[in-house]
Amino acid sequence: MDSGRRVAIEDLFKKAIHDRAQGARKDAAAATREALELAEAEWGSDDEHLIPLLELHADVIRIQQHGVLDDAAVAPLQRALAIAERVLGATHEKVAALSGQAGMALHRAGLLEPARDALLRAVAISEHGGASDNAIFFTRPLAAVLMELDPPAALPYYEKLAAHDGRESPGGTVHFASTFALGECLVRVGRNADAIAVLEDAREMLRKVSGENHRWIHDIDGLLQAARK
Repeated sequence: MDSGRRVAIEDLFKKAIHDRAQGARKDAAAATREALELAEAEWGSDDEHLIPLLELHADVIRIQQHGVLDDAAVAPLQRALAIAERVLGATHEKVAALSGQAGMALHRAGLLEPARDALLRAVAISEHGGASDNAIFFTRPLAAVLMELDPPAALPYYEKLAAHDGRESPGGTVHFASTFALGECLVRVGRNADAIAVLEDAREMLRKVSGENHRWIHDIDGLLQAARK
């Protein structure tokens, strides 16, 4: 073991975090690449010390612009996941977290079926381990993926999210978002009467917070019009 190399790895990790916070993502990516090279020389290519470096590297190399297909983060996250599975076991909470992160990265890359499978796994491991907050966290992107792949499969997840958010933050932004999504899903599966009731609830939540001029009011009204045809 090389103590000087380990110090350099730690310093590069801290530098990458600082650079990311400052918006200098290219500098952060360069630091994480160098840290990974040193870490592989120090511990090998599949050691658990690489996991946080791979996570950070995935975050700083991904494209930040919303809606752009981007697969940059997929490979480092899948590599981190494989290491975690080997070292920690298939049902460890870290495996759930990395599977969920990989699923979201796969979704950003437009790879919907692998994204669905990774997010289903993250939810299942979290639920099995009693990590209900994590399960809900990963259910949100899972529902979004399923909405694109198979709206009927998304429906029970959106129902679960809307019920959860209604208990935890009734009328709040998160509750509005999940209620709106549930209403849209109901329209897509042809349950128009149910969709109208849910979308009217979402509209009222938004109106109370933001007034009639919010742009999402127009989106809700469009869905309501479609459901009433």
